[in-house]
Amino acid sequence: MKPQTNDRGRVKVRYMEIDVEGGSSAILEGLRTVTAAFSKDHVRIVNGAPQPRAIAPDVQAKPLAPKNGDLFDEVVAPEEAEGAAPSEAKVESEVEVSRTRQKRSYPNCKLVEGLDLEKGTPNLRVFAEAKRPESNNEKYMVCASWLRKELGIKALTNDHLYSCFTALEWKVPKDVGQPLRNMKNKQFVQNPAGDWELHSNGEQCVARLPQRD
Repeated sequence: MKPQTNDRGRVKVRYMEIDVEGGSSAILEGLRTVTAAFSKDHVRIVNGAPQPRAIAPDVQAKPLAPKNGDLFDEVVAPEEAEGAAPSEAKVESEVEVSRTRQKRSYPNCKLVEGLDLEKGTPNLRVFAEAKRPESNNEKYMVCASWLRKELGIKALTNDHLYSCFTALEWKVPKDVGQPLRNMKNKQFVQNPAGDWELHSNGEQCVARLPQRD
């Protein structure tokens, strides 16, 4: 094989001589071997002479076709890629679901021993029927006002209100302390011991009942 060069250093192959000994089958096998060898190095044979196959340097080789007859490659989402951090929206969603699944626990209440709700003039039931409270806030203030005036009880606990609601056959809120927290510093105040006391604003609200706007 005789290469020729120019000033630019390019090489062109003009011809190649191949000596093969043997029968026609051996010659054919030898030509196949040579052709396969040149094919691996991107060389093709034209008119008996090997020609180099030019491959553009900026062209990337295409990936091999999917194996096992698959038509499409598996596409991996960015969040599912190995080592990829989950998105903030996905994290917040998972946290919200976790909070929803957690069952909320409420404080257990019990009847106050020795609390006689039939005492007083009027007793608790008569006083409540006269005031006709509608909302839980009004019911809490009515019970607190009666306990303070008739029984002299100023510091209230959840158990006091639970006992009054049970005696009056009112529906007890799941969280007995929630209405008290809603009315904190407006109709009720909380003392350092954690007990609740009816605010003067609450007394005025009870005095106005059952007047409705």
